[in-house]
Amino acid sequence: MTATSLFVRKLYALLAPTEPSARSDPHQRIYRYIIDHLPLDDNDNSVQALWEKANAIACSSDRVNLEPRTDQPLSRELRHPMSGASLQEREPDLCFSHNGTATDEIPEIVQRIVGDADLDLSEKLQRLLWWAWRFAPEQAMNASLDFLYPAHSVLPDNPIHSHNSTVSALIGAMFGNRHHSEPPQTPYLLLFTFSPVQDFIKASRKFLDFWSGSYMLHYLSARLCWRIAEEYGPDAVITPSLWGQDIIDALLVKQYPDFKAEFNGGDPVTQFVEFESSSLSTAGFPNTITALVPGKEAAIALGQTLKAELQQVWQKIAVQVKQDIKERVIEDLGHSWRGSWRMLRRQFPSSERKVYLKELLQLRQHGCWEWNGLWDAQIDNTWQPYFVAVPLGDPREPTLEILRENQAWNEAWIEAQNAIAQPIEDLPAAAERHFPQLNVGTWWGSLQTRLGRSIQAVKNTRNWSIPVSPGGRSSLSGQMSAVHPRFNYRKFKHGRGMAAGSMRLFWNLLPLVDGYKGVFDGSEQLNALELTKRLAWKHGGVAESLGLATDELAANAESEYQAAYQDDYEILIRFPNQSSIAAAHFASHHPHIVDQYWKLMRKAIANSDGFSDEAYHRFCSITHRPFQIPQADAALG
Repeated sequence: MTATSLFVRKLYALLAPTEPSARSDPHQRIYRYIIDHLPLDDNDNSVQALWEKANAIACSSDRVNLEPRTDQPLSRELRHPMSGASLQEREPDLCFSHNGTATDEIPEIVQRIVGDADLDLSEKLQRLLWWAWRFAPEQAMNASLDFLYPAHSVLPDNPIHSHNSTVSALIGAMFGNRHHSEPPQTPYLLLFTFSPVQDFIKASRKFLDFWSGSYMLHYLSARLCWRIAEEYGPDAVITPSLWGQDIIDALLVKQYPDFKAEFNGGDPVTQFVEFESSSLSTAGFPNTITALVPGKEAAIALGQTLKAELQQVWQKIAVQVKQDIKERVIEDLGHSWRGSWRMLRRQFPSSERKVYLKELLQLRQHGCWEWNGLWDAQIDNTWQPYFVAVPLGDPREPTLEILRENQAWNEAWIEAQNAIAQPIEDLPAAAERHFPQLNVGTWWGSLQTRLGRSIQAVKNTRNWSIPVSPGGRSSLSGQMSAVHPRFNYRKFKHGRGMAAGSMRLFWNLLPLVDGYKGVFDGSEQLNALELTKRLAWKHGGVAESLGLATDELAANAESEYQAAYQDDYEILIRFPNQSSIAAAHFASHHPHIVDQYWKLMRKAIANSDGFSDEAYHRFCSITHRPFQIPQADAALG
């Protein structure tokens, strides 16, 4: 079997009918068109048979399996849980065309998604799979006159697209590219996590640090989920759900730029650039990921891949931050070192100024930046990744499901599943023993619990190495050496580190460098982790990796003062600081007083001889920043 078989089977699962009676489901019309117009290996009956096996396990994991009634009505009555008012559910008239006018334009959909003649069949099916997973549910929802579709008749709070995604993941893990006549392999649930979390976030002096720590964890977790999705499909990630997540949508549009049109102008990057939404810079992903993978070897390989991916993404960000600092400092000192020295010389007594001026000028030379060893020692030891995997059923058993024969169960099979899942009380329950069939989905919840216990046991054995930290520690957390360009880690590894005056010189220089004004204040000295965390969003390439461009954001800035300062971090982060939180209530209730005070201050500064034009515009830029609190920003207009 070829790789196309996997994509076809997953497509069938994602576009499967919502109910056994819904064979005319418009999603199925898309699937029928795909299999009728593309050369596929599987026939329709074989795909249907595989889907039924995976669907049965998915149903057992999150639904009550009851025998279907032959007299089940085709239409369904919905009742409000509070008032009891009834409503007859109407069948949706699904429309998948771009302009929302017709249901017979399925060929146009497929052509729009896979129309590139240079794509091979596997790539076309992969694009269709991403489209079916991400956009088909929204098309279905928008087509419902009552906005009540899709939902399942057994558990209406269980979205059908969520269930179909689980079925798709099971098909991939059980059958993959196997021939449809071969028995399924045992899927494995993989749990991957990394730490530290609380220590990484709490090392914060500014709200910027608090946000950046939370967001960095969110970003790294999202990148790991994306790595799983690239290899096994987005449905393979069980938790967190990737569907509708802004950061995943941004990565999807970057991977497939023509998918941007499917959002009709509502993609996360466009909304962020046009100041319509700040959700792209809002953290939310957990540091724990669960995925469904095909077999033990695949689980181990994926765990190792995620460990390498975590380290690679983090190191790449750190290298960009380190290089950005070096390039900006060298460039700034190359053309304006005199202005910087006029500000810095006040930090030192006259007897030491000559020494530190010489040291300042040395920072213009690339060869004088010797801090790579220190950065590597700190960055390489940041994260502790862990992973565990458990099989979805006993892998020694030849089947994932059994039938009740002669009113008796295969007790050996049941005991084998209980031994793997280790439920609090043995399964199946007494009521479930009356069912005609059992499958491993019954033990789904217990397997999730065992995953949690197993990962905690692995964490208890951790052996975390902390790098030697000579010299002055971080003023933010007190952990690890504060960085300095001349800090040669091999030379000072067991010594006293850099002189206090040298540290003071460098950290008071950073606030004067273009691009870092407002990011540093000269009173703090940070280690490599804290520097990377604070600068990652803009200078570490995180925003760029999501499709955000700084110049485009500045062009769409809300005020002329913000647009004049493209390096203003708040154009990018959209996160409230302590000042805006403190003043938000007053500004929300008395916007006219705030506006009047600002105009008086601006006039006073403009008429003062003690402020340069640069300082005046800087004042306007900083004081015209949005509060990043909706009520206050709305009141101030």
